[in-house]
Amino acid sequence: MRLPLPFCPGIGYALAAGDAGTLWAACPRRNSPTGSLTEIRNGSIVGQQDTEKFTAGYRDADGGVWFGGPDALGHLESGRVVTTPLPEELSGSDVQLITRDRDGTLWVSVVGKGVFHVTDGRWSLYEPLPKIQALAETTDPQGTMWFGYTDGRVARMQGGKVRLFDAGDGLKIGHVATILAQGDEIWAGGELGFARFNGKGFLAIESGCDSSFTGMSGIVGTKNGDLWLNSIGGIAHITREELEHILSDPEHRAKCEILDSLDAVPGNPIQTRPLPSALATTDGRLWFALSGGVISVDPDHWIRNTLPPPVRIWSIAGRGKEYANRGAILELPIHTKDLQVNYTAGSLTIPERVHFRYKLDGSDKDWQDGGDRRDAVYTNLSPGRYTFHVIAANNDGKWSEIGSSIAFRIAPAFYQTRWFYALCVVAFMGLLALWHRVRVRQVQARTVRLLEAGLAERERIARELHDTLLQGMQGLIWRFQAATDRMPQDQPARQLMEQSLDRADKLLGESRDKVKDLRPAAHEVADLAQALAAEGAQFEQLHSAGFQVSVQGSCRDLHPMVREEALLISREALGNAFKHAGARHIEVEVSYDDATLHVRIRDDGQGISTDVLHAGGRPGHFGLLGMRERAERLHARLDIWSKTGTGTEIDLRVPAEVAYRRVQGASRRMRSWPKFFRSSVE
Repeated sequence: MRLPLPFCPGIGYALAAGDAGTLWAACPRRNSPTGSLTEIRNGSIVGQQDTEKFTAGYRDADGGVWFGGPDALGHLESGRVVTTPLPEELSGSDVQLITRDRDGTLWVSVVGKGVFHVTDGRWSLYEPLPKIQALAETTDPQGTMWFGYTDGRVARMQGGKVRLFDAGDGLKIGHVATILAQGDEIWAGGELGFARFNGKGFLAIESGCDSSFTGMSGIVGTKNGDLWLNSIGGIAHITREELEHILSDPEHRAKCEILDSLDAVPGNPIQTRPLPSALATTDGRLWFALSGGVISVDPDHWIRNTLPPPVRIWSIAGRGKEYANRGAILELPIHTKDLQVNYTAGSLTIPERVHFRYKLDGSDKDWQDGGDRRDAVYTNLSPGRYTFHVIAANNDGKWSEIGSSIAFRIAPAFYQTRWFYALCVVAFMGLLALWHRVRVRQVQARTVRLLEAGLAERERIARELHDTLLQGMQGLIWRFQAATDRMPQDQPARQLMEQSLDRADKLLGESRDKVKDLRPAAHEVADLAQALAAEGAQFEQLHSAGFQVSVQGSCRDLHPMVREEALLISREALGNAFKHAGARHIEVEVSYDDATLHVRIRDDGQGISTDVLHAGGRPGHFGLLGMRERAERLHARLDIWSKTGTGTEIDLRVPAEVAYRRVQGASRRMRSWPKFFRSSVE
């Protein structure tokens, strides 16, 4: 409610609360020799009188009403003002604020002079306080006095001691224009914000309203513990429940209701004098001094708008075309990435205060704050189905529970469909498999070339040994034999020569055997199973273990080097099984698969400990290490499974392209490959 007060030229009205809900409003009337004092009751002017030019008003804890101005200090008695002149040295300086302590001493802030305490008519500057006037003064229920200053400091006077708080204590609100003591809580407002005292320092309170807590010059509390703030952004109402949230969580942003020009609030709060710009009268009504006049709010009879606004979605616009909401699912064309949803909500009170929230199912995880905008914009949307929801709140924060929604579908381009993605995955996997196959064949072909080169080198060495060394040794033996035959039988030298010749013949025979090993006979090339059976038979003659060889698949021609390396690996495994395992049964299985040559040797002996397997064999023994090295030369896989007391299984797998001289069907498959892959493998 706006009061029917006449315009007050100059700085505005200084307000003070009287008895029975009365409000006293003092106007200094700068262009008049006197000021005026207006009495307001029940929203009406009931009296007016000429007074001194008062620039400050105050009601003390005992109900006394005080006024102060550049010439006098006044006290209200029986509806009339009794004045006392200011000391000569203070005459002509505006009184900024008045407060009273528990002892009845008045504390008066004088512009340009400082804070004075008045006892029995004697005025004394209080030296412990800063030497400038205080913009804010109050006395809390415990008797502690608080003073706010233009340099951003607050002074606390407790037990005769003064403590100053500044930005280092968390006080970062600029000029301190108002301080409220409500119960055990101290609140301060000023040029840059709002803060509370936590017992040690000040904590800033951030606004969660539509406006910030800046330019604050008045704070007033209600009987139920709510706070009302008079700030540049409007008159803000913070409930007690929200204050409790602030007290428990310093990071919480205070939510509030705002009264501003849309609610007929006339202008901005008074910023310098008279202060404070907000107070409560004894009937619970709140009063706010503004640049355009004085208004009152009755918090106990505040009529609220309980009707949520109806919400409607008008249309969706995308790619230069607008699609009206007809209640059905909208089909949007391909390549639609950016779109705008247009909506509105009706309100017959203050439509500018309608607040929106929206969410797009398929894009947003939570509700988005749309403020008072009536459209939502989305970019980079993917093809798919979406549903847009919007709800609205009226000027008093009453939210619609249902709101409005619209469903739409963005059609995908062919390259955005699932089958296209699946096709790409299949193609990639196919290329990866082909690359892996080519790479495996390259490695296998390189291994075969190395084996062929090794075999050719062995055959060359065998020929060289046979054609040179062995033939030369044979010739020497014949010559020595001829010389020996000419020596008499009874000569000791003849016996020595014959012994030497016997030794030479034996050595020559061993050398021929070695050369023979370098050039395997043709009938031994693929007969790995038979060779293993022969090896096992020899071991079986010396040990009691049972031995068995089985063959799976059709016998294939093995590469000589593969046969020899596989035979040596198997011989080492058989030797370990017969000599060290204490096995009762030993089995060998040779499988000629299309993909691999598979040799498996199993026994039911005492097994090999895990530590020995991990170490690659016992210290000083190289059997397991040698087996693995031979398998690596073949690019074969050698697996050994064993545990103490459970026997041992040795599994050798050699790729078919390495093991067999001819892989069935390989030539036909190779011819079907592109020339590039054939050359890479060959």
